Amino acid sequence: MNLTRYEARKVPSLRAIHVLDENKDGDWDILVAGDGGAELYFGQEGLGFKPATNELFDTKVTGTAAALGDFDGDGNEDLAVVDADSDTLSISIRKSPGDPWELALIVSVPSGSLLVSGDLDGDGKADLVGSGSVLWTALSSRRARVVSRQAEVLREGSSQGVVLNEFLASNASLPVAADEGRLTDWVEIYNASNDSLSLSNWTLLVIEPGSRPGRFRTNTYIFPATNDLPSKSRQIIVAADKKRTPLHTGFPLPAEGATLELKNATGELQDRLVYQTQETDRSFSRFRDGYNGWVVNPIRHPAVPTWTTALLIPG
Repeated sequence: MNLTRYEARKVPSLRAIHVLDENKDGDWDILVAGDGGAELYFGQEGLGFKPATNELFDTKVTGTAAALGDFDGDGNEDLAVVDADSDTLSISIRKSPGDPWELALIVSVPSGSLLVSGDLDGDGKADLVGSGSVLWTALSSRRARVVSRQAEVLREGSSQGVVLNEFLASNASLPVAADEGRLTDWVEIYNASNDSLSLSNWTLLVIEPGSRPGRFRTNTYIFPATNDLPSKSRQIIVAADKKRTPLHTGFPLPAEGATLELKNATGELQDRLVYQTQETDRSFSRFRDGYNGWVVNPIRHPAVPTWTTALLIPG
């Protein structure tokens, strides 16, 4: 086998390779990115490549992985690069095909090891999926915002007891199996410990602002006496107006924001979450079962692991 070596002029530490046909000549081109920036090699007849003669990239664009897509909706292909060292996402845009990519945005992301682009939600716009220690997505149809600070939690790192794990407070399209297919709200409880625990006479409190400043209204759900939660298991509590089973609260969750408190049988606070206004059909969950750090979740599947379905919109 013949081996041809190409020296990256501006990228001494190569960390990402992306294959594309930049000049639309039918031969594959190679985009490389790394600590020194990004560089493009045009494919030649056969297996040859040569560096692009024009400067296509802002020298600030460095990273671990890259993806292409029309992220600003102007019909031109843009460049997204993630950097694992700084956990950042850089978006560079171009005004027309062949023009240089100009750095337009840098935001923090949960992890910057891998990156791909595609239309995740079927709206015809390019979205991003990144991964590494955390799987995250960014949807072009939704405004960027920070979500990790919306929650107040008791502990750092992973939890060791029974915790609030996920909830949906505005359900317009997801039939809930635990409520015979009705479109109801729900709260997921997770046992992060290594032992089966009894939730007998535990309480779930939903505290929302009252009609007057400084006033609050509290709804209380009491877990049934027979409720045991095995280790690493989840329990769905249906937040519906009618209490059809012992696992129904008898009241919904306020979509406008509230405080959730989970207390044990002696009244000791086990977990607490303050949440703000919720999006319809978007649950709010820990980015991984039992771990601190809350994210918006576009794929609402109660009673399944939250590790692969979390949505964090960078902002």
